[in-house]
Amino acid sequence: MVLNICQITNNTANLFNLINSENHNDDYSIPPYTTRYADSWVPWKNKDDTKYILIRQNPDSDENSRTGTSPVTLKLCDYHFHLICTIYPFRTVARQRVNSSKDFSININDRKFTFVCINGEFLPGVQSFDVTY
Repeated sequence: MVLNICQITNNTANLFNLINSENHNDDYSIPPYTTRYADSWVPWKNKDDTKYILIRQNPDSDENSRTGTSPVTLKLCDYHFHLICTIYPFRTVARQRVNSSKDFSININDRKFTFVCINGEFLPGVQSFDVTY
């Protein structure tokens, strides 16, 4: 899956049939969602206009049973965002998965990167770009 993060707006929560809401009940301000997708990479913006990307895995899905991974390519623009890798459902494991989240400051235009999320953790990869976190 290729997700163009340049396109994040207040309405991007419509992706994966998400419902964007200010009623946040967890540490990462994840909006309620209606998606039934087993593996989802969900972008949204919080009330402070911080960009977030959630990587949500369902360990019981056919895809994870077959491959054990959930790769995606992100096409990034120039802003700060938070990338979270977790096991579905996120809310029940959020506090145990803090170390799996990375806070990236990236200044890149029109380049592609692939992050792999497995069992709620980021797999190490080739660091061919400048990242501070």
